[in-house]
Amino acid sequence: MSFSPVRPISADKSVVTRDFRVPCPGGTYLHAVEMAPQNADASSPTVVAIQGTGGAAFGSHRWRLRLGHCLAAAGTRFILFDCRGHGYSDGEKINTTVTSIVEDASAVLHWATSRTDVSSSRIGLFGFSLGSAIAVLVAEHSATLVRSILAFKMTFDMASGFLWYFERFDRFSLDRIFDGTGRAWIRGLEDYVTESFFDDLTNHDIIQSISQIVTPLWVIQPKDDDQVPRWVTRKAYEAARTEKQFFLIDGSHTLLKPDGWDHEQEAMVHSIVTQWIDETL
Repeated sequence: MSFSPVRPISADKSVVTRDFRVPCPGGTYLHAVEMAPQNADASSPTVVAIQGTGGAAFGSHRWRLRLGHCLAAAGTRFILFDCRGHGYSDGEKINTTVTSIVEDASAVLHWATSRTDVSSSRIGLFGFSLGSAIAVLVAEHSATLVRSILAFKMTFDMASGFLWYFERFDRFSLDRIFDGTGRAWIRGLEDYVTESFFDDLTNHDIIQSISQIVTPLWVIQPKDDDQVPRWVTRKAYEAARTEKQFFLIDGSHTLLKPDGWDHEQEAMVHSIVTQWIDETL
């Protein structure tokens, strides 16, 4: 699939934004975007961001682009990517599973570490919602490549979490979700979750994986999150046996308030991300 270059979000020439094609399993390619300091070299820290449900790098509100630009202006490479079947990456959306997203994130991680202009010892994973679980699964099998993980909300029982979402917003039971079609519409996310996606969830024990990682783990949890409640994130956090920190902040899952965007929550997340980079990468 062809793609258009990402346009800079400001006129700040100290930040360089570039698009890349990253090879992944099956001979397909992922679309990745890197925001980096103009003077970046192999000593600069690198953050690979892993998005949550939806699979596209930017999301509707583009705050990850703003975050990446701020970090790049301060000296950090920030890499976003579209999962297969999403955005400008190859593949079909209907084939998306947690396993395929882990493969995609691992491909981006290995691509980054293979570059001569990237320090392979200063790479961190920043996961958003489902992406936090993906970051743990990637780090479990690539511990030597991941210096640290920052999780912005984290679930551990993904099958129950998705079922709860359906029951809460669509009043479906699991038996009625697919109705023989093999896929179901997620109201609000404007996306499909397939039966194969649900089946694949049982292949991953996030609590077990969290307990096995040796990578330092920082977790951010919004107090008013109605999609990943704080007790869910806390249970996942408590399973970790590695060096860890937990931050409970004001705000919601989506960084939205009833009257618009939550700029204070965004600023708090930016502050913690900066601290995480300074102290762990």
